[in-house]
Amino acid sequence: MKSLEEFRFEAYRIMKEKIPSMAKSWCDIRGGAGSGVTFRRNKEALREIILKPRFLSAKDSVDTSVELFGGKFSLPLMPAPFGMRIQSIRRDIFEAIAEACEEMKIPMTLGYPMDPSYVRELCESYSSLIWFIKPMRSKDKMRELFEIANSLETLAIGMDIDSICGICEGSTVLFEDQFSPQSVGELGEMIENSSSPFILKGILSEEDLKVALELGADGIVVSNHGGTILDYIPSPIEALPKLDHPLKMIDGGFRSGVDVLKAIALGAVAVLIGRPILWGATVDGKDGVIQILSIFQRELERAMKITGIEKLDEASESILWK
Repeated sequence: MKSLEEFRFEAYRIMKEKIPSMAKSWCDIRGGAGSGVTFRRNKEALREIILKPRFLSAKDSVDTSVELFGGKFSLPLMPAPFGMRIQSIRRDIFEAIAEACEEMKIPMTLGYPMDPSYVRELCESYSSLIWFIKPMRSKDKMRELFEIANSLETLAIGMDIDSICGICEGSTVLFEDQFSPQSVGELGEMIENSSSPFILKGILSEEDLKVALELGADGIVVSNHGGTILDYIPSPIEALPKLDHPLKMIDGGFRSGVDVLKAIALGAVAVLIGRPILWGATVDGKDGVIQILSIFQRELERAMKITGIEKLDEASESILWK
């Protein structure tokens, strides 16, 4: 089986031909907003967190399952949401990721832009799907997008609230003319009328958390959109311990199952994995994604055994080296 680094190297070779403008960013060579400080900080902050080994309390077997929105899943993992740009790599990339998620018994996510009819097809074909929509500048478009999402059978609906000023690749800002802030009232109305649990993705500050709780958001994702929103803002793992929500998830810089356990210890229920999932899908479709998820699974299980916990709900800051 390939290592994560071997997947990354091979994915970069393929992406240079298929989508050269994004190859370096999507393969961790460089990326993010501005000079890339936030992009790099995401991984650097995770590297600073050290686990405490407890060899005399080690476990022989562990349970990595987790409950989310009334469903039980085999791992506290799911893909980070991608939009249709990744179909430049391979046309069936969403089906490949979704089929891998089904086999591994974890949720599937979709991002934006996405053709709503295509989202509907995927929702009908695969279970446990979460669609993260964007904060649209056009009120009519926002209303239409929410109504479509609300008509689908999804595990949850999410909104990338961190995308309000567009998404940066270096000094280039994408979608700036399409996205804009949504008022608290507008968000509250969507949450109140949502037929599925509603997730706010992009919470980093205690002030935003307070609003999310007041609005009744069913879940949050602590996220800086992979470092593509603004330079010199906190990494999600730094913000995570400050944010107290009953169902908080996280993304940003996770490259191992050990990283995942660090987030669980700091209060996350699940971790969204972005670029590594893309590497697996690029290199070998469904089988590549399964291999990536299996790498994370083995590393998570090993880390749980050595830190002396049998179940994820036993993880706390006590397993971190202070």
